[in-house]
Amino acid sequence: SLPTENIAPTKESFLRKGPMAICTKLIESFSTNDRKRHSSWSNKSPSVTNPCHVRLITIGASHYCEKARWALDLVEADSNSPFYYTEDAHPPIFAAIATLKASRGLTSMTPMAVYTPHENGKIKNSSNSNISNKREIVLHDSSKIIRHFCPFLYPPAKEQEIMQFETYMGEHLGATLRLIIYYYFFTQQKISHHDRDHNHDRDNDNFLKLVTTQSSTIEQILWKKLYNKGLLASGMKKAMKINPETAKHSLQSVRDVFQQMSIKLRLDPNDELGKKEYIMDSIQERIGFTAADLTFCALAAPIISPPELEVLLKSDDEKDYPKQLIELRHELRGTLAGQHVLEIYRKHRLGVGTAPIPDNCTNCNNNTNSNMKSKHVSTTETNRHCISSKRRLVIPKVVRRDRIPLGMILSAGVSLGAILTFQREDKNSPF
Repeated sequence: SLPTENIAPTKESFLRKGPMAICTKLIESFSTNDRKRHSSWSNKSPSVTNPCHVRLITIGASHYCEKARWALDLVEADSNSPFYYTEDAHPPIFAAIATLKASRGLTSMTPMAVYTPHENGKIKNSSNSNISNKREIVLHDSSKIIRHFCPFLYPPAKEQEIMQFETYMGEHLGATLRLIIYYYFFTQQKISHHDRDHNHDRDNDNFLKLVTTQSSTIEQILWKKLYNKGLLASGMKKAMKINPETAKHSLQSVRDVFQQMSIKLRLDPNDELGKKEYIMDSIQERIGFTAADLTFCALAAPIISPPELEVLLKSDDEKDYPKQLIELRHELRGTLAGQHVLEIYRKHRLGVGTAPIPDNCTNCNNNTNSNMKSKHVSTTETNRHCISSKRRLVIPKVVRRDRIPLGMILSAGVSLGAILTFQREDKNSPF
C-alpha cells in the first residue's frame, strides 16, 4: 500500500510534553514569526495602493511547500496583484508550533497561508479556508492555496481534470517520494552511528542542512540535537510508516508515475520522440502552463533537482546525497517526464506570471548550461526580457527570525552593570 499523503496531525498537547515542551519554549523565546518583508520589495504597480501581505508557513525543503511557494511567487510577480508574501520556514515537527498557533489549534498542516483581506477590497473568502477570527483567512494544503491565489492556472474546460490530476500526484508521487528520501537518509544515519565513518557523518550534516533550510538558528540547533540522539528519526519513521517494505512500494510508485507521465507527454502515443510542451496540451489544442505542470514539477523537484532550486535543496554537489538517490535522479532525468520538469522550471519558475522564456531568445537558448540562464521579466519585447546573465536561482522570500528575549537583555544589562560597579568599587578599595 502507498503511504498516506497527510500524516496524522500534531496535537497541541504534544507540544506541551517532555522534550517538545522545552523546545517549544525555547523556539518561542529565541525566534519570532511576526516580521515580514516590506511591500516596496515586491515592485507593485502604482495602481496597487494597499498591498495585501500573506504569511506562508512552510517546511523549507518540502515539495508540497514548493507548490505553494511557486504559486505565491507567480502572484507576487504580477505587478497588478495586491498580494506579496513572507515565508516562515521551519524544520519538520517544529513547523507545528507555528501552524497550530496561526490556525488557533485547528490544524498543524503545512504549507499554510495566512492573510487578512482588506475590508474595502475585492478579495473574497474561499470555501477552502478556515476563519480563525472575523477577518483573517487561513488556508492549508498546497492545492487549496494554488486554487485560491492562482485560479488562472485552472482553465474552465480542464478544471476538473487538473484537480483530479493534483490528487493523484499527491498520493502517488508526493507522499511516496517523501518517504523514499527520508528512508535513505535515515538509513544513512543508522550506518553513521554504527561505524562513525566521516563520509556518513557528512551525509548526516547535509541532511540536517536540507531539512532546516531557512529556519531560525534556535530551530537548527534543537533539530540537530534531537536528530543526533535518534529521537526525531524514530518518531518520523513511526508517523510515516517508513520501513524497507514501504520504501520498496514507494520507489515502484515513483517509477510508475514517471513512466505514465512520459507517455502522457507524447504528442502521439506511437511517437517516442515528439513531446508536448505542457501536460494538458493535445494535438488539437494548446492549453499552456497550468496547475498540472506546476504540481507535477514541484512534487518531482526533490529527486530531479532543477538547478533553479539549488538554494532550497542544497543539491549543487551530488556528494551531498545518498548514492541511491543520485542513481534514481540520473535514471528519472533521462525520461521524457524528467526532462519536462527541468524544462518547466527553466521556463516558468522564475518568469513573471505565466510568461515563458521566448523560444527565439538567443541569449538563453544558445546557453547550454542551465545554471547560467538569464533572469526574466514579463515583456513582449524579446530583446528586453533578458536583464542579466547571473545564475537563475529561486531565493526564498524569508526574513531573519532570530531574536534575543527581552528578559535576557534586561538580565544581561543588570549583570553588566553589577560587574562594572564591582570593578569601580574594587579600584577604590584600600585593600
